[in-house]
Amino acid sequence: MDRAIVINSFGRGGSNILANMIGSSPGVLMTFDEFWQFYYNGGWNLPPKVYRRLGVRAGKLASRSVFYANRFQKRLERSIQASIAADYQLRKERGLDLALARHVLFKVTEYDIFLNSEIEKQFEETIFVGLVRNGYGLCDSWNRRGVPAMMAGRVYSHIAGKMLQEQAARDNYLLVRFEDMVAHPLRFLDRLYGRLALPRPREDAYIHKPKSYGPGQEAAASASRTMRIVDKSYWASLLAENINAAAMERLTSDDLKDFNTYASGVMESLYEVRWSSPAPERAEG
Repeated sequence: MDRAIVINSFGRGGSNILANMIGSSPGVLMTFDEFWQFYYNGGWNLPPKVYRRLGVRAGKLASRSVFYANRFQKRLERSIQASIAADYQLRKERGLDLALARHVLFKVTEYDIFLNSEIEKQFEETIFVGLVRNGYGLCDSWNRRGVPAMMAGRVYSHIAGKMLQEQAARDNYLLVRFEDMVAHPLRFLDRLYGRLALPRPREDAYIHKPKSYGPGQEAAASASRTMRIVDKSYWASLLAENINAAAMERLTSDDLKDFNTYASGVMESLYEVRWSSPAPERAEG
């Protein structure tokens, strides 16, 4: 496939839900693997979470590798073929022709978004969807996984800043908010398909791929076909209008101070940005 839809997001930022939404279109093939599995598995690379803890911009390091393009393309092709084979039965159940799937979908998270330009070179057409989330919600989630608030602020600042740069510089970059997605899932879903110009699924042909954690569990999930079909009403069950409220209550004043040292400015800028639209038109909020 020579067309791609690439989700840019933070870890723990809701990218699995967004991938399910986009991947439910009959015009999209949803790969089982994420970008890090195309590139970081094997070789000299450290796992992405190691780079995050160190505050290193892994994408910039990876892009300097002479093996980058070759490794990425070969592993992406293998993942596409595996997804086509595994997706056959699901598509048969949905009454869909695989030929309708013109875009391949995968996720590029955290510092790997610095590789967007390199990824774009591998396709004839690429649409990037940047999924942003309130930094305090992410800080709480990362904090509970052992990442100090100050480090969370640095990571958020780097990645969110890059998303803003991408949105400003590219006509093919759509920036959306996690909070909008869970506050009004069905309205968000309708707008999303319109902005991406994708064919809409039938009422009973939406996809839910349960979240799994870590490369071992993701491989097991792929092997056992955990993806299933759900009714459109499934998305309404995600309704959560105050998704970050509990997270903000858990953060201490010191956590907030440490996080804000690096991230408050870029978070304010992110949340002033409304829905943007890929070329040729740019829509207002």
